[in-house]
Amino acid sequence: MKRKERVASQRASELMRHTALRFAPVLDGSNDLQNDSDSEFEDQPSPASSDNDLDETRPAKQPRVDPKTRGEPREISCAVCINRMLACGPEFLCRCRDTPMATSCYGCAQGGRKCYQVPQAALPHARILQEAAVRILDGEQVLNWDRLTLEAKKAVIQAEKNPRVVPNPPRAIDQGAAPSPEPSQSSPSQPSPSQTPPSQTPPPQEPQSPLPPFVISTLPVDDIAAAIVRNNELVAKTNQLLRRVLGEIGAFTKGVSPPPWD
Repeated sequence: MKRKERVASQRASELMRHTALRFAPVLDGSNDLQNDSDSEFEDQPSPASSDNDLDETRPAKQPRVDPKTRGEPREISCAVCINRMLACGPEFLCRCRDTPMATSCYGCAQGGRKCYQVPQAALPHARILQEAAVRILDGEQVLNWDRLTLEAKKAVIQAEKNPRVVPNPPRAIDQGAAPSPEPSQSSPSQPSPSQTPPSQTPPPQEPQSPLPPFVISTLPVDDIAAAIVRNNELVAKTNQLLRRVLGEIGAFTKGVSPPPWD
């Protein structure tokens, strides 16, 4: 019986000792331990302070590509430069690199991106967009720039999803209609009579004969005179008949009796 009581008291004392060690308060001399050079609790730099020290000693970020290698504009833009022109404008057109064995364009190399070529079905759209960007940089006017960029990006997406799909043909570059000259009142090729030089004034035309030329050339002088007199008589009678008809029409309209014959 005494043995069991002794074992139980030992277990209780061990349990109390473990509990006291587990919940023991922090000693005030912990700072002395940290400041002790021989202690394992030596001061260590915090992650934040180490990052700041590295930032101060880190050299400035250098560009990936030398700006001197910027070459001439490409004939066909790459897929990445199409997105850049859509977001930033025609100033970011696709350019070559003046370096040997260069495979990527200047913009992709400068940004550290892979230069993705345009699919075969979207090549016309990339060529038209690149040409429009070159014209804008040359000072020319392109009215449908936004539409060209959207259509080029749409064509690239369609061709990448399904190579068998042929996108719609690209639109032509719209530079606006050229101003038409104001129409003049008189054509320059046909000057007015008042502006005609004296040397170019046409000669007065003789009155035409009532008889054909071949008839006049075959008749004697007396016969020609007689034919002219006869023609004048016929013209006078015709005029008289016309006056009579007009008079009767006027009388009928007014409701009066027609004038008598002459």
